Amino acid sequence: MPGGGLVTTAEDLIKFAIALNTNKLVKPETRTQMWTRPRTRDGKEQSYAMGFLTEERKGLLTVFNDGSQAGTRTYLFLIPSQGFAVALMTNLERAFCEELVPGIVEAIGQH
Repeated sequence: MPGGGLVTTAEDLIKFAIALNTNKLVKPETRTQMWTRPRTRDGKEQSYAMGFLTEERKGLLTVFNDGSQAGTRTYLFLIPSQGFAVALMTNLERAFCEELVPGIVEAIGQH
């Protein structure tokens, strides 16, 4: 897609997440670097790492990103230390997929 998009399926998005988390796509050191928040020259930590947003939730690193094109919305969420990933895709471009993730995490029993 011209805007930097990717045409895929939820199944392939999960395969991507699994490959990231099991060192099949990149080395562990590279993944750590990808998920480390950069700092500005004045030392201010940024929330967007190399292609991913990262956040500490309940003491665990979470990694996520979303995307949308006309008529679609996608969200990928990972808890790397638990080998947990959720891939959501919808044909509603303004859907709030990220609001569904906490309920999914709770329903599956992840922390």
